[in-house]
Amino acid sequence: MAKKSILISLLLVFSCTVFAQKKSEVVSSVNFKDDKQIWSMFTKDIVNFKVDVMYIYGELYVGKYMPDSLNHQLPTLRQAYLYPLFSRYKKLGNKLYTNFDKEVYLFVDLNYEGKKTFRRLWQQLLPYRRMLSYRVGPKWTQGKLKIILTGHAPKLLIEKMHSSYVAFQGEFNQEDLAKDNNMVPVIGMDFREVVDWNGVGNIPFDDFVKFETIASKVHDKGKKLHVYNIPENQSVWEVLNRNGVDLISTRKPEQFQSFIANAK
Repeated sequence: MAKKSILISLLLVFSCTVFAQKKSEVVSSVNFKDDKQIWSMFTKDIVNFKVDVMYIYGELYVGKYMPDSLNHQLPTLRQAYLYPLFSRYKKLGNKLYTNFDKEVYLFVDLNYEGKKTFRRLWQQLLPYRRMLSYRVGPKWTQGKLKIILTGHAPKLLIEKMHSSYVAFQGEFNQEDLAKDNNMVPVIGMDFREVVDWNGVGNIPFDDFVKFETIASKVHDKGKKLHVYNIPENQSVWEVLNRNGVDLISTRKPEQFQSFIANAK
């Protein structure tokens, strides 16, 4: 056990050295209830977001579970995300952030009826297309915001479309790793399905090696690794950041952003 602990420590130091100049980016996985919440994230330099979306009687609502009543108070995707993002884009002169010029990711998790939800999403994205990354045929044009679908995304339908305003998150398998990096820019990893460590104490050696192997293979293909469903504590954030994870979903985005800003 002592040898394993020493080896893990050495591996962590090595990982920290390799990835020292690149820090993980936070993905806020909080479902916002109104536009005020996302505006507060802008001021804290939180640039990526994940939202659960449901199709209910022709509209797309933010939420993970179907409401019990038609008189629910769930916000729409347009109210809580699309419109405030577009307003910010126009306010800053076709930018979303003054000090961040890369693509911003909005992960849209399609719950339940994937095809029906996607078709409605397609319609709702059209008014905001000026700020979106999009594809015509095989050619992609980079915008300021990239919509990445997760959950019940109709991947085959999207791939066959001549033009598209969305990409999708891949899984850790040979097929998705081999796909075009614009169509599948990110590989998703459910932390709890891959490793047993709960963030308490040192990460077990076998879990560390397993995780490091996945990160390495994803990066070798030129894709980003997005880790979600994590134990929400600083020990986990530290291990993920040191291993060069590109995107980390958390329900504590402000705390994570503070941590990452001070990480060496």
